[in-house]
Amino acid sequence: MKMQDLGRKYSEPSVVSDKPSSEKYYPSIYLDKEQMSAAGLSRSQAGDELQMIAKVRVRSKSDSISGGGSVDLEIVEAAFEAAPEGKDTASILYGDD
Repeated sequence: MKMQDLGRKYSEPSVVSDKPSSEKYYPSIYLDKEQMSAAGLSRSQAGDELQMIAKVRVRSKSDSISGGGSVDLEIVEAAFEAAPEGKDTASILYGDD
């Protein structure tokens, strides 16, 4: 399985934002304290880069005539581990640009 960059630029037509058009944003998930503990993430800090392997279920999918669409995924199970070395915290948070 090949990892894919899921980042989108704020300059894309479907995104309305006052952020610089060169910045990227990424899908995110929110875990409460119990979920963090179960996933072994209690000691993680902002900027830590982890790899996640997950089992997900498609909750809904929509397509549009214009070619757009979206999918809503439910994370059923997940495992996390430290990402391979190579980037510092600033690069992770703000990119390499």
